[in-house]
Amino acid sequence: MSNSVDLAAEYVLLVLDDDKGGFRQDLTTVDFTVAAAELACLVRDDVLAFDSSREGLPFLCAGHRAARDELHEEIVHRCLGKTCDQAIAALASPFGKQPHTARSLREHVVERLVGSGVLTTRRDRLLGIIPRTRYPQADGVPEVELRGRLMSVFNGAEPDEDTGVLIALLDAGHALSQAFPGLTRDQLRRGHEIAEGRWPGEGLRRAFAQQAAYMAQTSTIGVSY
Repeated sequence: MSNSVDLAAEYVLLVLDDDKGGFRQDLTTVDFTVAAAELACLVRDDVLAFDSSREGLPFLCAGHRAARDELHEEIVHRCLGKTCDQAIAALASPFGKQPHTARSLREHVVERLVGSGVLTTRRDRLLGIIPRTRYPQADGVPEVELRGRLMSVFNGAEPDEDTGVLIALLDAGHALSQAFPGLTRDQLRRGHEIAEGRWPGEGLRRAFAQQAAYMAQTSTIGVSY
């Protein structure tokens, strides 16, 4: 799979409608999940690490490896000294060197997918009035391969580390049945089982589970984007 399709991008592909180019989840949930995905990758790659030397919840500190680009350097800078829940909240907000150029991680991920030819850009107006940008699929191969890999796991195959974390993200963000509406009860149960213990840190799992529970609660009272 292309280098442009990392863990956060895989999640985005699964919750984007291939034809309409809109998200199947509200943007708040998408932003928090993308933030958690990026954080999970940085912990896994030892760019960030957990420090439990002070009282209370572990906080994030620099790992032994450098960030791969300027964007991830900024992500690391935002996370240092924070607990996991604080880091996810910080990464879910737009950021940039100037307020008028600030963008969310979701927008960065989508831009990367457009640049690599996986998605395309479609601009129109909602109700003929409100400008909006959609991201339909341009190259279906990466998502077909991704869905095939996940379906093999739902059917009993053992997942690799990244696939396990992706399933954990989908499960915690209540997106398994949205991304895979045809899953049987047994396949959904398998997804829930795989999700357990797949996070690269208990603090990260707990923090995102708390955020996901809050987002699910707000969704039941009609908040949508």
